[in-house]
Amino acid sequence: MDCKFEEKYSQIPDGLKTTLDRVESFRKKFGDLALFYASGIAKHPKNEQIAELLKKVLKADEREIKIALVYGSRKAYSDLDLFAVSSKATCSSNRWLDIQAYSEKEFEYQLSVFDISVTDPILTGNLVCGDEHYLEIVKQRLREQPITKEAIYYNIIHSKQQRILANENKDMPDLFRGGNSYSQTYMKNALALSTGKRILTRRDLLR
Repeated sequence: MDCKFEEKYSQIPDGLKTTLDRVESFRKKFGDLALFYASGIAKHPKNEQIAELLKKVLKADEREIKIALVYGSRKAYSDLDLFAVSSKATCSSNRWLDIQAYSEKEFEYQLSVFDISVTDPILTGNLVCGDEHYLEIVKQRLREQPITKEAIYYNIIHSKQQRILANENKDMPDLFRGGNSYSQTYMKNALALSTGKRILTRRDLLR
């Protein structure tokens, strides 16, 4: 800190100092972009910034992230939705960031059963880092792989699980709405798959 800043900083009330120190600690840990999102400030991040944020949150380097995509609304004041396949797979969710992260083994299985929580970001998201060729192979696989009974049963089971989750959280509006929404999505996916249809995004399934 320069002398002028130290002089002004010494005059700040202790409570505000504590807040400023926490903000600066958060910025140092996750970077400027994370601070923008956490503060609710309008943002238009570049792929490079999002990739750096993801690496900090996952504590991973480029080699440990197979693919990472940004998806969701991507509006200036919305939270940040990220999808990653990584050896450092760690899901994270708070009021400004939602990371769905999977190991390669988990990801490969969920692809095989057309899990909408995987197929949707794959088909609607934008790649921010990772192997572009692998992503194209995955998209092609979704168009060509057989629809199995296991995939249909998987989606029915997950529909029921999400309904139970919603009913257990009626006093928590976000969880209640989210559980009901995913319950409908999984069931519609199961019905589509049972008739040989691949409807692989939430938007198309809920039409």
